[in-house]
Amino acid sequence: MNRRDRLVAFLEATLEEAEKSVEGGITDETSLIQSGLLDSLGILSLATWVDEELGGALLDLESFDFATEWDSVPAILRSMEER
Repeated sequence: MNRRDRLVAFLEATLEEAEKSVEGGITDETSLIQSGLLDSLGILSLATWVDEELGGALLDLESFDFATEWDSVPAILRSMEER
């Protein structure tokens, strides 16, 4: 399973735990944060997942704009590649 597939699986599991879903599944165009799909706990879970996926590479959360940098699967993957 590649990183994109692992990310989508994680996001779908996170949404299922929050009793939320996306009709047709999560796509590259799905807005995760601005749409309200991921709340603050979902974002925290995502930050933990990203940190673990990158082997503990620390995120600078003080200068990070989640709503733009992590609002979609491609945006999250781009952010991870830049670390």
